[in-house]
Amino acid sequence: MPAIDTLASDTDLMHHGKRTLGFEHLGFKVTEDMTVQQALEAAHLTDWNVRTEPLTAMTSDGVFHLDRHQIIMRTFDGQPRPIAPTGKQYTPVQNEELAAFAATILDESDLRVAACGSVDDGRRVFLLLKSPDDVTYGGTDKVAPYLTVATGHDGTMSTIVKPLWIRLFCTNQIGGILRTKGVAHSYSVRHTSTIQGKVAQAREALGLQHNLQDELDAEIERLLSVKVTDQTFEKAVDAVAPITDDLKPAGRTRREKVRDDLWTLWNADTQKPIAGTAWAAVNTVGEYVDWFGPGAGDADKRARAQVLGSREAQKVTLVHKTLAAVGA
Repeated sequence: MPAIDTLASDTDLMHHGKRTLGFEHLGFKVTEDMTVQQALEAAHLTDWNVRTEPLTAMTSDGVFHLDRHQIIMRTFDGQPRPIAPTGKQYTPVQNEELAAFAATILDESDLRVAACGSVDDGRRVFLLLKSPDDVTYGGTDKVAPYLTVATGHDGTMSTIVKPLWIRLFCTNQIGGILRTKGVAHSYSVRHTSTIQGKVAQAREALGLQHNLQDELDAEIERLLSVKVTDQTFEKAVDAVAPITDDLKPAGRTRREKVRDDLWTLWNADTQKPIAGTAWAAVNTVGEYVDWFGPGAGDADKRARAQVLGSREAQKVTLVHKTLAAVGA
């Protein structure tokens, strides 16, 4: 089963340098004049009628109704399809509701739809909104800001809004450097039936994006000012991929491969604009996770990671180790 089932994307926005984002290969173009509803239709996300039905179990002793559980269903291509079992408290959110909230965000900002799609056989649905302007750091290093609006149809994920940034030189998803404690990095959308309530929440989500953008700006500029030599980066390699006596031969071989990849990326063209800085060290680790680490060679897995941040925890851990090692 591919990670992304349906996708509409702006292929001009999704293509940076020599790489494309992991989910572009499964998409088709969303033009700038498309509305959210038109993008939803292009990605086959309309009329799913997400709903719950009674859940029964067929056993050798007969058929039993499970009172404490229900099954989440959707309609796709005119046919009913199960998504996942869930508890009695689950309330479906329709894709059209998600799109309507995204449209409210667009009305309150200068963002536009870049992509939308479903992930994991309908369990996740997302819309990716794009800022019209990239941000340039150090004179040449460009980062593209996005805003992800997503919901889960399997009872394990609420409706969220989450900022996302892509460094264009290497197509890294930037994560792990926003370290201010107590500051939320995503916004949970509360159910409301009023226009005023939707507008208020859209403004709150945009406020989060703006605050995090300011924080990101300051942190990247700080990291660009921290010089990192090869000798210092060696400490980061030791922190991220240490060679220890307890490693078995196969594990040692894998660890040495990680170290070799990190050194290759540290000296790669993708780091040239920011070479010799803590920002380059961070992006070396980020590029490894996104493009060279376990599962990164699988475009479907990479797509899921980029849309839903499934590798974010790993990246945060490695970035923090790197920054500590280089004294940043």
